[in-house]
Amino acid sequence: MVMVVCTFVLLVVSVIAAQAIILREFAVIEQQKVNDNLARVVDTYKYDLDNLSRVVSDWAAWDDTYEFIDNKSQAYKDSNLVYGSLANLEINFMVFVNSGGEVVTEMGINHENQKETAVPTDVKKILVESGAALKFESVDDEKSGLVVLDSGLLMFAARPITTSNKDKPSRGTLIFAKYLDVGEVEKLSEVMHLPVKVLPVSATKNLGDGDIYGYTTVNDFFDQPAFMFEIKYPRDITRQGEKSVEFFLGSFVLIEVVLMVILGIFIDKFLIARIRLLVSELGQVGQGGQIKNLGGEDEISSLAKQTNATLKSLQETQSLLLESQVIAGLGSYVLDVPTGTWESSDILNQIFGIDEKYDRTIEGWAALVVQTDRQAMVDYLKNEVLSQKKPFDKEYKIIRHNDQTEIWVHGIGKFELDKQGQIVKMYGTIQDVTVSKLAREQLEKRTQELEKTNALMVGRELKMAELKKELGKLKGGEK
Repeated sequence: MVMVVCTFVLLVVSVIAAQAIILREFAVIEQQKVNDNLARVVDTYKYDLDNLSRVVSDWAAWDDTYEFIDNKSQAYKDSNLVYGSLANLEINFMVFVNSGGEVVTEMGINHENQKETAVPTDVKKILVESGAALKFESVDDEKSGLVVLDSGLLMFAARPITTSNKDKPSRGTLIFAKYLDVGEVEKLSEVMHLPVKVLPVSATKNLGDGDIYGYTTVNDFFDQPAFMFEIKYPRDITRQGEKSVEFFLGSFVLIEVVLMVILGIFIDKFLIARIRLLVSELGQVGQGGQIKNLGGEDEISSLAKQTNATLKSLQETQSLLLESQVIAGLGSYVLDVPTGTWESSDILNQIFGIDEKYDRTIEGWAALVVQTDRQAMVDYLKNEVLSQKKPFDKEYKIIRHNDQTEIWVHGIGKFELDKQGQIVKMYGTIQDVTVSKLAREQLEKRTQELEKTNALMVGRELKMAELKKELGKLKGGEK
């Protein structure tokens, strides 16, 4: 009876510990991933705005545009204000405004039907008539942001119109704008490899349907809440952890039941010698080992076979736990701060490309960091994390030890303090985030390609302008 009670208490404690420690830590890791991805979504959105500003700068600081504001040349319109220009620039509207605040010309494109469309009245009212996008401190100044219209969310960038060398006063303002529509959001989702939505600020937040959701509010040009980004992140880590914990607890209960039944039978039949033999065999079983055949067909032999089956079950449980870490690409470590040594999980060994003989010290960790970042990472660990007791949270590049491959990892760490408040341990995880990094690099590559296209177009127009000038001189000479 005492054994039954003890087993029950041990089971309850195991369940509570698993729920309170293991699953809670999984949830913390997932929430951190959601927060990181939300930050990346906002950074990507801001990068898109910056890119729009760079594009309009190429057009605004251009001699041809500077002359067009005054002479309203039809040749400029025929050459530049065509569907292909806006399509290549991936914008919906361009508006040319002179220094008096009057719209000189405008152009809009509906990318769905590939036809020109009028610039909505509310666009001109908010950006032009109000003067919000027309006030600049210098020819290098810019205005960019987002405005909320009846027709949707509009991203815009405005630059003063000046010469290519920016050596003359501005003659007006050039505005480029595009909608933050479904197509733009889908591109954002492809870059992030996560479902991204744009919701009204007043929208009801999803508290969960088996996945974890993250929200962040983005302000408009006038610093007022404009919309919310929503991302959906699967709870794969927690789900796999729950399965593994349930399997482990089930196996644990099975082991306890089997052992109690067999022990009762042994005691009833006074088979002390064979029990001692069995205990001796159990004490010699190592990792992945099995109990040898004890001979006979009695209860002790049955117990040996059942124990072998249980050992196999435990090995399978360990494989499942390892698989959950492999799926997430997540390794773990424990740093003993006083000695400067650390222990690592098998998954972390795979990420670092190290074996059991590798020097697991702070110096050994630093040696894995790429040389250009090595000193900065060592300073971050010593001066910010250990000295100021700040949690470790950093993305950095390493060179995997076994194959010298460069990869990006994201490290997280938390402390254990002694009674005097001194750090004794740091527990954490390190995840291979190379895929997400490559996704951001792909976005930058696409942006660079677009900038090259713009540069080629501007170069072509400059050459045409020079050719026209030469033709004018030739005609003058003929006269």
